[in-house]
Amino acid sequence: MPFIGQQPLTGAYSKLDAITTSATATYNLLLNGVAYSPASANHLLVSLNGVMQAPQDSFTVSGSTIIFDSALTSSDNIDFIMALGDVLNIGTPSDGTVSTAKIATNAVTNAKIASGISSSKLTGALPAISGAALTDMGMQKLAEVNSVATVSSVDISLDYSDYKSFQLNMYILGSSTSGSENLDMRYKRDGQSSFDTSTVYGTQNILVDNGDNRNENGTNSSVELYTTNNPSHGWTSHIIFNGFGSTTRPSDFHFFNSKSGTGGMATWIGGGGYNTNSLKLERVTDIRLSFTAGNVTELRYELYGLK
Repeated sequence: MPFIGQQPLTGAYSKLDAITTSATATYNLLLNGVAYSPASANHLLVSLNGVMQAPQDSFTVSGSTIIFDSALTSSDNIDFIMALGDVLNIGTPSDGTVSTAKIATNAVTNAKIASGISSSKLTGALPAISGAALTDMGMQKLAEVNSVATVSSVDISLDYSDYKSFQLNMYILGSSTSGSENLDMRYKRDGQSSFDTSTVYGTQNILVDNGDNRNENGTNSSVELYTTNNPSHGWTSHIIFNGFGSTTRPSDFHFFNSKSGTGGMATWIGGGGYNTNSLKLERVTDIRLSFTAGNVTELRYELYGLK
């Protein structure tokens, strides 16, 4: 039949199965022999003895039963019951069919996020407190080495163009048992094929426990991270290379070196670098570590870049 306005796309208006009346007010609702449960009495048109019944007043529904306001008799006749459209159930969406646009803004709350999200799911730039993207945290691990090879010296590359300064956390062990050795460091500048071995370095350091100090101002062919001690005792170092990756910021370093356990306690604090400003403004690409006697037998370090 024609409709005023847009024709409904769904509805499924259905005439329910005939009901034989008896001396009761409650009857089962069936559609093609199957129990039918309307959403409410308002979804049914009921004609009793040729008179339309008022939903909620003349009858109610409970599940798949209709309940008249009073018991009928076998002489009463339910002319018809029309269901005014089925209750629609969208069911479960198929896999991969729910798009982002179908999810309401702010609909996914913390309560809907399972605990223990895999770190592989946390991608992209993290927001700052202000809401800006944290695209540069300023400090990045560049290298990690754990070596027990025996070598005469160790080279560590600082050739990372995006970083102006570096931090080195290191443990180093030597084979020499002499208590009068130094841990020396030399530099290689950008464009050089070898390390500087002439007297271009300066070092100032002090042994904390007794005040022994070293002051080498341009008179040494290396900088000394510790002086007159025992390589085989093993040393832990924390070194900041400030400006080593820059040609506008002078390069200098400062350090803390210590040992504990074997041979007692010892801590050296100091710093140094090139002894002229012109050399300090050249970018350093590599450092070389060695003991004044014996070999390096173990080296473990992490190198961080600082922007």
